[in-house]
Amino acid sequence: MAKDEQHQADIDDAYRAIGRYIAAFSQLTHGLRRMIAEYIGRNEKWILVDIVLGEAMAAPLSHAFFALCRDAANFSAAETEIEGQLRREVEEEIIPTRNDIAHGDWEVGNSMSVDGTLETLPPRMIRITPHRKDGPYQIRDVKIEELDATTDRLVEVLTMVMEFGKLALGQPLVRRTADGGSAVSVREFRVQDVFVVPDSTKSRDEPAPTKAKSPENKRAKVSRTGPRAGEVSLLPHVA
Repeated sequence: MAKDEQHQADIDDAYRAIGRYIAAFSQLTHGLRRMIAEYIGRNEKWILVDIVLGEAMAAPLSHAFFALCRDAANFSAAETEIEGQLRREVEEEIIPTRNDIAHGDWEVGNSMSVDGTLETLPPRMIRITPHRKDGPYQIRDVKIEELDATTDRLVEVLTMVMEFGKLALGQPLVRRTADGGSAVSVREFRVQDVFVVPDSTKSRDEPAPTKAKSPENKRAKVSRTGPRAGEVSLLPHVA
């Protein structure tokens, strides 16, 4: 491949990676809004709630979604831990990352000559946040591999959150039957039937504590390895 062609291919790959992240995040906000609308509006009225929430930003949608899940499901202590882990990663990791990617100023296609060879530099993101305590400017180079890995994790969490919401809100899921077929299932499964926090000591039988302790790590340590996870068909999201 000629130098100019390789340089253009690097630029195209950077735009692909940035666009892929934005598209994946839009699936998260769409899913949150749709589940809130279906829970509140029920049947044919859900579309009215969807319209009301049409311009809602990601953080308020997330706050409302997880609050509805807590209210609707009467979580056990184990389920409260699962909810807290997912909520913290969405609200303290994924949404701030999306804000940086969507609102940052991107420099794509910068290059430098190394031993006479033109090399494309990683995309550079310049994020200006006037109220930031450490100074308004954040400037960092973002490798395409890093951005793709961030998107992969976003899709992983998105898939878990959508299934978590259906379990908590009692919305239809697809259950695998013993004969290899499938059937629509409503309120047959609890969150803790499908999801667990590995090595957790939280009780599956005791009710959630009045004030749950926030998880220390922003990355959710939630696994789809609950005792009945194999009975529920996973509906993966692709991005």
